[in-house]
Amino acid sequence: MAVCILHKGTYSNLRESYLYAFKWIEENRYEVIDNPRESYIDGIWNKENEEDWLT
Repeated sequence: MAVCILHKGTYSNLRESYLYAFKWIEENRYEVIDNPRESYIDGIWNKENEEDWLT
């Protein structure tokens, strides 16, 4: 089982997405048992606008 979220935009505000995910985990009484993992779907290599980056 995993909590999955999509983060759209610059990496500098990725922290807010993590805060949202961890808050959801706590509110729904789940437990974190391993380290987070990121997958960079769209970024500087294929999108010119930072607002289009997807993690």
